[in-house]
Amino acid sequence: TANALPDNTTSALGFTITSNQTGATYQWIDCNNSNNFIAGETNASYIATANGGYAVIITMNNCSDTSACVNISTVGVNENAIVNQVSIYPNPTQGSVTINLGNLKEASLKVFSLTGQLVYKAEHINTSVYQFKLNNAPGFYTVQLSSNGETQQFKLIKE
Repeated sequence: TANALPDNTTSALGFTITSNQTGATYQWIDCNNSNNFIAGETNASYIATANGGYAVIITMNNCSDTSACVNISTVGVNENAIVNQVSIYPNPTQGSVTINLGNLKEASLKVFSLTGQLVYKAEHINTSVYQFKLNNAPGFYTVQLSSNGETQQFKLIKE
């Protein structure tokens, strides 16, 4: 009998997209970037760290199929004006981080490890682009930006 194509449907909850096919191999792709592979994203689930379109290539029994693109548009979306101006890149980073602050003034920046430890801090930032070096171990970090009494948190991954 011919090999059946794997189930190419996905489920999305919040920022997490999960392949409905179990026991396969997976490669997540960025639909908004020429369907390029997302480095290291080979699990059944993908957690979007930025708004965009994401799909998964599922391979099972030498057959591959690609899911439909799932659009994630709610990363960092809330009533907060900060998020509409700020971008942090590259993310994931090797250590050098650039934050585009738009027109935020007197911004303060704190970076926390997964365990909640403060690993970097800067106050009174008045430049539209701020750069710093994250010399800590690879992993997930939370970047907390404050300006005008508002605070917004962003995820940052160090490879």
